[in-house]
Amino acid sequence: MKRIFITGASSGIGLAIAKSLVTQGHEVWGTSRNLERIPKMPRWHAVRLDLADPLSIEAAFNAALSEAGYFDVLINNAGAGHFEPAELLSMETIESQFQILVFGQIQLMRLALCRMQTRGEGLIINVTSLASRLPVPFMAAYNAAKAAMASFTMSIQLELANSRVYVVDVQPGDICTQFNHSVIKGTCCAACSQISQRCSSTAPNNGWRCIPIKNCAVDFQVSPAARPNLGTQKVLRYMNAISEAVVLMAGEGSRLRGSNKTFLKPFVPVLGNPLISYILDALVRAGIKTVNFVVGYQSERMIAHVKRVIPPGLDSRFIENRDWQKQNGISLLAAASQVGRSFLLTMSDHLFDQSIVDLLLRNATPDQLNLALDRKLDSIFDVDDAMKVQTKEDRILKIGKDLTVYDGIDTGLFVCPPDIFDHLERAKRHGDCSLADGVRSMAWEDKARAIDIGDAWWQDIDTTAMLACAERQLRSRLAHHDIILANAGSDRGNRTEN
Repeated sequence: MKRIFITGASSGIGLAIAKSLVTQGHEVWGTSRNLERIPKMPRWHAVRLDLADPLSIEAAFNAALSEAGYFDVLINNAGAGHFEPAELLSMETIESQFQILVFGQIQLMRLALCRMQTRGEGLIINVTSLASRLPVPFMAAYNAAKAAMASFTMSIQLELANSRVYVVDVQPGDICTQFNHSVIKGTCCAACSQISQRCSSTAPNNGWRCIPIKNCAVDFQVSPAARPNLGTQKVLRYMNAISEAVVLMAGEGSRLRGSNKTFLKPFVPVLGNPLISYILDALVRAGIKTVNFVVGYQSERMIAHVKRVIPPGLDSRFIENRDWQKQNGISLLAAASQVGRSFLLTMSDHLFDQSIVDLLLRNATPDQLNLALDRKLDSIFDVDDAMKVQTKEDRILKIGKDLTVYDGIDTGLFVCPPDIFDHLERAKRHGDCSLADGVRSMAWEDKARAIDIGDAWWQDIDTTAMLACAERQLRSRLAHHDIILANAGSDRGNRTEN
């Protein structure tokens, strides 16, 4: 459950977003100038706010913050428009548009950002407009204000590149709401009649629509508006986007290293590159911004080696599991205090197609455990040693290596909700538990689902035979560009081995 502050929640995209959020179980503080327009729904707190008034902005946000305690998300959605030829715009009108669409929203951003930076995490979504890049005639002040906000957002994104506070700019096109009917119409000039003739001559058969401006001999031509929930879907996609990963690498890899005590399994060469480099490249390409590495065996050496291969721009944290000789559930529990939202989970000794990561992130249900499942049973290298899964449609029923009835194999790739940590704690026996124990616990409460990877390829590397098989498959797939190393992947591998 997230605590969300959203402006412009009484109509249009803001109303649709707020309704969807409370339906999903989030706590929403939604604003409007007129509180009577805010629906009365559970978990929806009405807040009076006027973006034209800086005092109102600060008072409204602070009052809501006092009630909420903190906000996970700020959605800057409210806005206003003005139709009028640019040559007739008064400075008062331009200032009003900039106050509502730029200065007021920046003020909210600064108020939220201060608290989010203190907490160490947060998400700010600014709903600007496609008009920031493709200006609309007769809306010069609106276009310019939206462009200014988009540019400001981009600037702060660059400044916060290494922060866990994320800033997103959503730029919808024309959405079918009451916005076009509520914009202020200015007084047009005689030149509008010439534009009216051009609009009339091109509009009838091109699928566009025209909006008449009151007291003006012109029809304002725009493309057909999309459904209101299109803008909602865009915003909610960022709300639920997975940007953090946990990589388990605490074990000693005894089956692969043999008697070599200096061997670090994640750095075994695979076609000349460290195994872990393939995993990191896949995470970066999938949009992961932060990776938590859980280390244990020879942790200092492991950390030093990992630091050499981390791609630029990827935020990394190292978490030591002093009980690394226990099962992998204990390694994941070591990350509990570092992860506060849904995250991607993988192992440091698995290779996989990029498409599996993308599929998992795209189809994950945020409040459930999502497991990438391989139903190609005949293609599994060592099925006897594999983690088997029994499902009913996409629901996980059972998981374990000893299952006799199963229809899929665990690939070692998950999207996990924070609830996984509670389930692992409950699953502990004598201070130990496996990841499968946590999955089993969530499946018992119908909170675990499988996502079929289809024809995609993956390989666990536990033995020299598995490594040889992986290299054969990888060589073939690299030739077909199914797996692509990021720039400088080869160089990173050489530095590691040297």
